[in-house]
Order: sequence, then C-alpha cells, then structure tokens
Amino acid sequence: MRAIFVLYLVNQLKFTDHRSYAIYGAFTALAYLAPLLGGIIADKLIGFRNALILGAGLMTCGHLILGYDAQDMFYIALAFIICGFGYFESNIACLVNQIYPEDHPKRDSGFVILYIGGNMGGALAPIACGYAAYYLGWEYGFSIAGIGMFIGILIFLYGSKHIPNITPTNSNYTLRLFKNLFIALASFLVIVGCVYTIQNDYETYVVGIVTVFATLAFIGLIFKNTQYRSKLLFAVLFMIFAILFWIFDDMIFTAIEVFLDRNIDSHLFGINIPASVLICVNPIAIIVLGTLISMQWQKNNPAKGYKQMIRFTFGFTLQFISFTTLAFAAYLATTTGKSSIVWAGIAIAILGVAEIFINPVALSNITKAGGAKYAGFMAALYTLYTSSIAELSSSRLAQLAATQDISKVKDLHEQARLFFDLFSQVSITLIGIIIIWLGITFIYKFRQRKVF
Repeated sequence: MRAIFVLYLVNQLKFTDHRSYAIYGAFTALAYLAPLLGGIIADKLIGFRNALILGAGLMTCGHLILGYDAQDMFYIALAFIICGFGYFESNIACLVNQIYPEDHPKRDSGFVILYIGGNMGGALAPIACGYAAYYLGWEYGFSIAGIGMFIGILIFLYGSKHIPNITPTNSNYTLRLFKNLFIALASFLVIVGCVYTIQNDYETYVVGIVTVFATLAFIGLIFKNTQYRSKLLFAVLFMIFAILFWIFDDMIFTAIEVFLDRNIDSHLFGINIPASVLICVNPIAIIVLGTLISMQWQKNNPAKGYKQMIRFTFGFTLQFISFTTLAFAAYLATTTGKSSIVWAGIAIAILGVAEIFINPVALSNITKAGGAKYAGFMAALYTLYTSSIAELSSSRLAQLAATQDISKVKDLHEQARLFFDLFSQVSITLIGIIIIWLGITFIYKFRQRKVF
C-alpha cells in the first residue's frame, strides 16, 4: 500500500509534493506511534499472538475501505490501518523474542529471518498493487493490499499453533468483559484521534508529547532496572544512530519514489516498470542477500558488542553508496530529463541490503535490553524512535526537494536538479555519520580491552 500511497496523492488527488509528503509523514508517524499502546495492551491484557490477529484484522478493514472509496473515506481508512498496525508491529518482534532465548546462537539470525519474511510481502505487494493501480485504477491497488493482508491472517492462524501466547489469565467473566470493552474503546479513540490529527496537521505535537513521556519512562527504567542498566545504555547508542539511518532510508516512499516516477525511464528491455513496482527491488535484495547473510551469521558465534557495531558500519556505508548512486542518476537527468532505470535499481537494491546490517542487529539488542518483562515496551520504544520520529523527520527532509507549484512538475530538468541537491546533501551527511560511528566503535573496543 505504501508503494502507491504518495503517487496516489500526487497523481490522482493532485496534491502538491509538499502536502503529499506531509500527509505520508503524518500517516506513518502515527502508525509507528500506535505500537506503544499496542505493546502495552499485548503485555498486560491479550498477549502477543492475539494482538497480532486483532491488528491484522483492523489493517485489512482499512485497506478494503480504501479500495471501496479511497477519496471520501480516505482519512478513516488510514486511521484503521494505523490502529491495526499498533497492535501488529512491535508484537511480532516479541514473538520472535519468546522463541529464542537471550543468548541463543541463532537469535540474530532469527530476527533476520523475520525481516526476510516481512520483506517477502514487501516484494510481492508493490508488484501486485503497483501494476493494478497503474493499469486498472488506484482502488484496485488498495483492494489487493487488503486481500493480501487477509490471506496473511489465515496463514498466521494456521502456523501460530506452534507459538506460545503468554498472556495474563483470568477466569472471571466480568473482568474479561471489561478487558474487551477497554480494548474496543481504546481502539475507537485511536481511530477518531488519528482522523482528527491528520486532517489538522497535529502529528508533530502528538509525536512530540508521546516521545517526551516515553523517554521519561525509559529513563526511569534505566534507573530502576540496575540488573540491565548497562545493556539499556548500550541499546541507547544503537537507537540514536538507527534513527539517523531510517530518516534517510524512509525517503524511499517519498522523494525517492517521486524521483523514480518523474526522472527515471521506466522501460527495461521493452517492459514497463512503474515507480511503485520498481520499489520491490528493495525487499527482493533483502530476501536474497539477507538469506545468505543469515546463513553466514549462523556459522559464526553470536555477534556481541564490537562485532555488532561493525555491522552497523557496513549498513551506513552501503546507505552512502546508495544515495551517491541516486545523486549520480539525478545528475544525469538534469541534462536529459530522464535517467536509466539501471542506476535506480542498483541504488534501491543497495539501500535494501543496508537495512540487513541495521534493523536485525538493533532489534536483537533492544528486545533483550530490558529483560523479558519489558520486551514489549522496549520493542515499541524502538519503533517510536526509529520509525515514528524517523518517518516524520524523513518526510520533512523530503520536502527540501518538493515542488510547491503543480505546474512545475512537468519541468523534468528542474525536478532532477532538486533531487540531485537532496541526494548529494544526504551523501555528505552520511560521510560524517560514518566517521563518528567508527570513532565510537573503536573507543568502545579499546575500553573493552582497557587500553585507556
């Protein structure tokens, strides 16, 4: 659905780039904010498995509403998806956390497999939804997304019998009734609140307020939980730099995709590959190379400390190469108006590979940092920092290359110049981030060896 979201706003609803990026940023920021509530409800009331089923059901409804009436029911559909995503996102990582003990040698590989599985849908969805939207109409693209989510529910129900659902049990009928009513009321309030927030551009205030309270709770956890304090502080380091990584990576559905739509020749060997379909190169790269990397990691001892930080370095380096390639493609388009799809495909593939060295490593650290008791909260906190804040910041960054005047969209040379400036600035920034991260990595290594 995200593969066609911004293009739908720009090409169908005729919103400006600036407004389209703002709506996308609000939608994704709130979607990744919702797991804070979903994680708490799963931890305390219904368990991770039930939360996943509820979340997937709500997201299915949201996609089908978009398919039925994408324009009039637009904000309501987005709110359903946001609420469902809140129950779904953080709890799937917690299920993996239950399967693998804290020091299991295949723990990191387990999270890589989770990442690969998620990206299998990420590879098929842009192809199906992208071509359906391009040739049949936008409503068909959204409907296929809903059907795919429903099929996912059936598959999960079939396989989830092998996964324990750890949840507080209570045989009291009245308490169970109040619990269900509370969940229904909470979901309703989230849906209404999301509609109001997106329509009035209040997402920055909402994310800011929640971030302050979540951060204070996290600081309290650090002081309270002396047993895991060192792990929590180490996890903070990964969180900070993961935010920076995702701010740039998340532009794949805003500035990068619009660049593909306007300044990339979509034909390869006579086959038309729309921008929304070309995005699938990213998850395909994650699936293919992620499998190979996971197999290699399983052969070695589990990476800890310094080795995990080196993996982060690889991630940032690959991201730098990706944006440098995008900048080169945009530079070519400044003179010809269009650039080769080959350069775009290479850049998107490299960007996908970069994720493998960032997210699984960070998730593995985060979910064990506070122990099993706080796994849901830590996963939701990581999602808040590296997704909600990052998505909102990314949409604002993408606006640097946004066209305010719709009439100027057809000036391909000017469009290419805007994208070249943006991608070049990101590449330069990444050089600085890599240098700083390497410095921290070597300081950590030397301190472990007690060199100073």
